[in-house]
Amino acid sequence: MLETTRHPNSMVLTQQGTAVVASFVKNTGWQATSYIEQPLEDIEADAELNEQLIEYEARLKRLLNIQIG
Repeated sequence: MLETTRHPNSMVLTQQGTAVVASFVKNTGWQATSYIEQPLEDIEADAELNEQLIEYEARLKRLLNIQIG
């Protein structure tokens, strides 16, 4: 059995192919007000975030294709 120390505010995924969907409020710190695991296929893609991912992948490919020696 894997022994780990967890922070009281940690959220752990228990099923493959899911994402944590949580809401928070800020008091003296951040406190979760809701927390669910949702299947990835039920989450709609964000067009703005997708554009950022495409740009990031393009930059990463350029960097990883640099010949060093």
